[in-house]
Amino acid sequence: MKELAKHIHHLLQENDCVIVPGFGGFIAHHNPATWIEKDNTFLPPSREIAFNPLLKINDGLLAQSYMTSYQTSFTDATRRIDSAVKQLVRSLFEDGTVYLPEIGELRFNIHHSYEFHPEDEKIISPALYGLSSFELSTLQEVQQQRIAAKQLEAKQREEEERKRREAEFKRQQEERLRAIEEKRLAEEELRRQEAGERARIKVERASERTLSHRRTLRRALNTIGTMAAMIAILFLCFTFATPLENTTIGTENHAELNPKELLNNLMNHSLITQPVGESFEAMAPVEKALEEETAPTPVVEVQVPKIYHVIVASVGASSDAERMAQELTQKGYKDAKAIVGGGYNRVCIGSFETEQEAYSMVRQLKVDNVYQQSWVLKRQ
Repeated sequence: MKELAKHIHHLLQENDCVIVPGFGGFIAHHNPATWIEKDNTFLPPSREIAFNPLLKINDGLLAQSYMTSYQTSFTDATRRIDSAVKQLVRSLFEDGTVYLPEIGELRFNIHHSYEFHPEDEKIISPALYGLSSFELSTLQEVQQQRIAAKQLEAKQREEEERKRREAEFKRQQEERLRAIEEKRLAEEELRRQEAGERARIKVERASERTLSHRRTLRRALNTIGTMAAMIAILFLCFTFATPLENTTIGTENHAELNPKELLNNLMNHSLITQPVGESFEAMAPVEKALEEETAPTPVVEVQVPKIYHVIVASVGASSDAERMAQELTQKGYKDAKAIVGGGYNRVCIGSFETEQEAYSMVRQLKVDNVYQQSWVLKRQ
């Protein structure tokens, strides 16, 4: 296609019409120099390129260019042109657009026709090289521009002064807010220290009260023990002073024990040697592990993506692709959609998980004599 575009560009420099056999004709239109009074601008003469798809008859001009370039016969030149045209049509159908260097861009629209957009700022005639547009302002406009420039400069100075004052005011506000925040943090730190000091004093007082209670209890126990011992001694004295006949004395005498020793004796004979709560706490992790082992494992369903798409057309605009997809959906193709991305706007008639299913649909479309140029695109 680059070679075909090169021949067309070369012929358009000396001719006003170049016909591509079986495809269409490129026509050059001459525009004279123009004065635009509204913008005070002079536009140079130019040539504008257009495309007419109805001009398909071979006039021999393009073939003559091929014959001169390759030193070949008219038949071989015609065969080369036909091959280039088939490649051009195929590219338009698959990609939706084809760029011809230094000429313009061809697009295949939704109405199955061609649109041509000529190249910007490309001159197709050597006689027009170096010519460009220029402006020529009146004296009154120049004076108005100077006055406007001075007013703009004064306005910019005022705007800069206003921004400077706003920035200074904002800085002062931030400093005041920063001072207030620092004062608040200092007060919070002071309150935190005071609360910590009060808590420390409270703990010390509680410790002192607990220690005092223990000392009082210890003194009371000692006093009770002393009194019990004295009572036991008095009891023994009276017993041995007035012996009784037929009196049996046991082997253990609990009266000789003080209250603290009696309490220790009872604790040594207690059957509860370990709190029950600890056994339940020790069994909790085991029960939790058993529950986790018996929990059912969730079932995860794996869905295979549909990455093989049957493409029936490629257009230049995404809106055209969406419109064609809607038309296919109305015709009964429920999976029809537009695939836009990578610089292409393609129309998909169906998507499948495997390549065999996609090519099966392509064959069926050809059997039904619809969408003969359909093909398979693999895309995630």
